[in-house]
Amino acid sequence: QHASGLITTAIGLLLICLLLLLPASRNANQLMLLSVFWGIAIMVIGLGMQVKVLALASDATDVAMSLFSGIFNIGIGAGALVGSQVSTQLSMSAIGYVGAVPALVALVWAVMIFRRWPTPLDEQQAHHS
Repeated sequence: QHASGLITTAIGLLLICLLLLLPASRNANQLMLLSVFWGIAIMVIGLGMQVKVLALASDATDVAMSLFSGIFNIGIGAGALVGSQVSTQLSMSAIGYVGAVPALVALVWAVMIFRRWPTPLDEQQAHHS
């Protein structure tokens, strides 16, 4: 339950960071502060999702974490590919706004999923025991 709220909040924070990327780029201190919040958001998303994966697949944690790691790395690669294309086809100033689109989709999806399946983690672990 707490992981769901943290993940959703962190995705929202990441979305805000992406939207503020261009305005913050005019000032090094603002960009550094934005980078701190961006890093916090990514860390909370990663850790929160790991907690969810481990709770849902407590009987096969090694396989579940391998799949999670692979999917996470596909996301990193896809983001790098899209960022490269945006910087060459559009401009560097558009990267934050283009990146905000999948972040918004992820935020809406997370809210829908966590409302649809609000099972607390301790109940999920009890089902697997």
